Amino acid sequence: MDAHGLYPLRADEYVVAVMPEEIDVSNADQIWEHLLGLLQARSGIVIVDMSATAFCGVAGVHVLARAHQQARACGRDLRLVTAVPLVRRVFSITGADRIVRIYPDRRSALSAAALDHAANVLGIQFLALPTGRLDGRLPAGGCILSQEG
Repeated sequence: MDAHGLYPLRADEYVVAVMPEEIDVSNADQIWEHLLGLLQARSGIVIVDMSATAFCGVAGVHVLARAHQQARACGRDLRLVTAVPLVRRVFSITGADRIVRIYPDRRSALSAAALDHAANVLGIQFLALPTGRLDGRLPAGGCILSQEG
């Protein structure tokens, strides 16, 4: 716990995998091998940084969804970073954005991971309530905190 009462992630609790400018059928297998190696060799959260990725084809989406499933099977977490509209759109069209957590920047991904880590340490579970709002945002007090124990 730090001076602010938070449980920040230590450098050994996550690894960042920086992706190339394009991900498609020509390099999907190499990316799979790289991510699989990280999942097998390291513990903690894998942040897949696609900030510099301008194009991600369906083969890339498939590889990242497979890597996410592999991470889950190993009790790990994989988070994706991209603010590129075209890349986000491919994930949305394929439905992969409902499987893989996507963040606009590395800081957001790490902050969310640190919050999840703190919740695990404290035994707190966050439950989002349906909002009934068209914009999908939660109203004030729209989350329930429940402490296990």
